[in-house]
Amino acid sequence: MNSHRQFHDPQWKHAIEAMDKLSLKLPWAKRLRHPYYFSFKRNFKNGVKLYFSHWAEAFLFFFKHFGKIFSGKQTNSSTNNSPILILLDNNTAYLNALLPLIKALQQNNKAFECFIPKDKQAAVLKRLHQENISLPNIVDEDFFLPKNYSTSFFKAAFFAKSGMLKWIFGNAKKKFFLFQNVWQYALQQHLYGNSVQQFLQTKKYLLGAGDHWFWDSLFYFEASKTNCQNIILQHGLMGEFNYPIHSKKYWVWGKHDYEVMLNDFKANAKELEIIGSAHFDTFAQKLNITQKTFERKSITFFTQPYFKYEALGTGLYAEVVQWFYELNAIAKKYDKQLLIKWHQLDNESLYPKFSEEIKTSKNNLAEVLAETFIGITVDSAIMFEAASADVPMIQLHHPNFERFIDFSKDGLTMKASSLNELQALIEKLLSDENYFNQVNSNTQKSISQFLANKNEVLNEMLKWLK
Repeated sequence: MNSHRQFHDPQWKHAIEAMDKLSLKLPWAKRLRHPYYFSFKRNFKNGVKLYFSHWAEAFLFFFKHFGKIFSGKQTNSSTNNSPILILLDNNTAYLNALLPLIKALQQNNKAFECFIPKDKQAAVLKRLHQENISLPNIVDEDFFLPKNYSTSFFKAAFFAKSGMLKWIFGNAKKKFFLFQNVWQYALQQHLYGNSVQQFLQTKKYLLGAGDHWFWDSLFYFEASKTNCQNIILQHGLMGEFNYPIHSKKYWVWGKHDYEVMLNDFKANAKELEIIGSAHFDTFAQKLNITQKTFERKSITFFTQPYFKYEALGTGLYAEVVQWFYELNAIAKKYDKQLLIKWHQLDNESLYPKFSEEIKTSKNNLAEVLAETFIGITVDSAIMFEAASADVPMIQLHHPNFERFIDFSKDGLTMKASSLNELQALIEKLLSDENYFNQVNSNTQKSISQFLANKNEVLNEMLKWLK
């Protein structure tokens, strides 16, 4: 997967073109596209703010590794030499994509092991415990430390500094703000790259849910030099920013995303496979629905951590949240209840104060959907879980959003671009059960284009991992 792909956003396109040119000489350079895009797309102020946070992160990274020269190599992870390696991160969407497969591998007695960075292990193990999963073999970064660490570290630091100079005198925009990321990425590449590549020579499959960040990007890049089949499982809504960099195969949820990858991003068909999403299969099995959808009481807004999300615009998100609050009179008229379902990464204190008549919930998603009449969000993947619970979704779209993934054109959702549009749509859904049922029927037809192999996804995955 290389520079044949295309991108809609001009700034993004320039960034990737610059990274592609640099990556011919600097193999870690493409990883910079993520901070490049998100850190500086909005405005200079946000760029400066993240510039200092990146500096702090780079210094911590350096001193952590420098300290190992004096403390010695601390290897406390081991390998079982299994043919499958799975990369785990504490990102919820990543885990949702991978945990059902891990359970299936264990149930089928297939040997595998997992790489989890040390700083992520506590959060990942906590989630695994909640899912009743025990991992006997976990590999962390210390496993890949060179034997002569001090010599290797200073050698890697030298090459990283050389790479940083090439970056500074290169042709990419905003290079001054990113050179500390350049140094950090290059240091990791030179320090761990050979060890990771040798390890992957023994693997038949590498599985993860992204290849943009330090560890997953390094593993996928080194795997591309071996015979290891490296595969990414789609973990969320498809967009330019989560298009893979180094993987040889990308498992998409369904026909819709397959065509997006081919037609919009110019992927090669051989890079793609329609598999489905095991997460949505397992979620549907957890549902306990007792009421018809039209009889349920809640009009639920599913929040997203967008008050601090640069590409969306924090003030614009506040406006669409206010549209939801304004539905209270209509909800009371039809004996419905407004409910806010908090995203686990959201900050409740950032939301405008609301009437005590509007309830909030941190209950699990299946419970909330079981009592939801209609769901409202911006562009959360919650719409897929909602479809399993026969809950139609409305997307709130402020006309000035820079980033908005619109699924209304595919029939998966409805869309409201103003308070008046939202009120009129809610009124029609509440007053006309036949219309409501037709909308729900359209949603169910549409979801089949997004999610393939319903209830058979894990079997399809296991067929590939022979």
